[in-house]
Amino acid sequence: LNDYYNGHGKPLTQEQLDNSLSEYNKKGRPFEMVEHYSRYLRKLGKFSGNYLDFGCGGGLVLYHNKADYAVYGVEISDLARRHCEKLGIRMGKTLEAFKDVKFDLISAIDVIEHVPDPKALLISFKKVLKPDGAIFLRLPLSSVNDSVFLA
Repeated sequence: LNDYYNGHGKPLTQEQLDNSLSEYNKKGRPFEMVEHYSRYLRKLGKFSGNYLDFGCGGGLVLYHNKADYAVYGVEISDLARRHCEKLGIRMGKTLEAFKDVKFDLISAIDVIEHVPDPKALLISFKKVLKPDGAIFLRLPLSSVNDSVFLA
């Protein structure tokens, strides 16, 4: 999974993380992508509370939304986790890191297709989701223009 991040079979580098944040701050393409996802998050009607992004990578979606939410990220990459922590994001390597937290919003953007047991992952999301919470999933489906599912 660590090799997945840059799509070229090479591990993600600190330079790539820094460049992504730099481009985001200039309102470049990463900012536009994050703003696009954030619009979907707002459609769920959750404008505050605890927000978890599972498989958050460099944390740009969380960083973009941290003024509105208490942000948490789960990320397998040690390098990406350290990068996110520098951005003020509470991080864990697994969902277990936040077993005592209930979330208003959970997202998994381009992640679930890499998980060996997606059903088990969704069940684990339900266990840490508040009763009125919402889940945002994005799947890279080539036959659907906008493969976003709101639940």
